[in-house]
Amino acid sequence: MNTVRNEGITEGKAAGIIEGKKAKSLEIAKKMFEMKSDIEFITEVTGLTKSEIENLK
Repeated sequence: MNTVRNEGITEGKAAGIIEGKKAKSLEIAKKMFEMKSDIEFITEVTGLTKSEIENLK
């Protein structure tokens, strides 16, 4: 029973970390976009897709 609970907690933490990294990448991309950085450059720096960046407009 505890093993299943611990696995759930571990999976939840991992998902939270991934979500947090994505949110930070979006925040950085938005700032770069506002500073008129090239979309191709933003994709290289953040790892986001072109469509994700364009959705920030």
